[in-house]
Amino acid sequence: MLTRFALLAVVGLTLVFGGCENKAARERDDALRQNADLMAQRDADRVARLDMKDRLSAAANAPVVQVAPVVPVVPAMEEPAGGAVDLGAGIQVTQDKSGSPRIHIPGDVLFDSGKATLKPAAKKSLDKVAALIKKDYKGKLLRIEGHTDPTPVKKTAWDDNWDLGAARARAVLLYLIEKGVPKKDMYIASFADNQLKSTKNYALNRRVDIVVTGGR
Repeated sequence: MLTRFALLAVVGLTLVFGGCENKAARERDDALRQNADLMAQRDADRVARLDMKDRLSAAANAPVVQVAPVVPVVPAMEEPAGGAVDLGAGIQVTQDKSGSPRIHIPGDVLFDSGKATLKPAAKKSLDKVAALIKKDYKGKLLRIEGHTDPTPVKKTAWDDNWDLGAARARAVLLYLIEKGVPKKDMYIASFADNQLKSTKNYALNRRVDIVVTGGR
């Protein structure tokens, strides 16, 4: 009877101690695995830091490439060949100091002295001017300038040279409208004798200029 109880006791103790050992072994294995995972994560972090360090070092030592700023190219206005284009009868196309095209028409071609009525021969010359405007300056704003010499007007229909200059510019404007130049693209200005070309040859001062001032 005692022998049977002793045997059972031994078996029980064996199971108890065996279970403890198995639990300890499992805990030890878990600890080893956790330690291995930590070491693996530490190595991965270390590699990542080294890789980032290498990238930063490479970026710092890379040659600096300077990119030139993009500057819009504005085409320069072409000057007429030879500095001026001659349309005949003394009519020329030039450029003023601002680069604006200027059509110069001598006053003697257009009007008799002290008059603002177009000569019959003047209309043939203005036909060329109208054709040029419609071809090369379509849609551009045109200033039609009336210029006079400094001789005071006496016993005429004009109040002064301002009045005469404006009347001559207006006569040219009205004829250009007849030839198909839109009236909305033109306006007149009288300079009287304030922009003299010569103080000796007064004929050079009696003129009408058409200036292309820009687009609309």
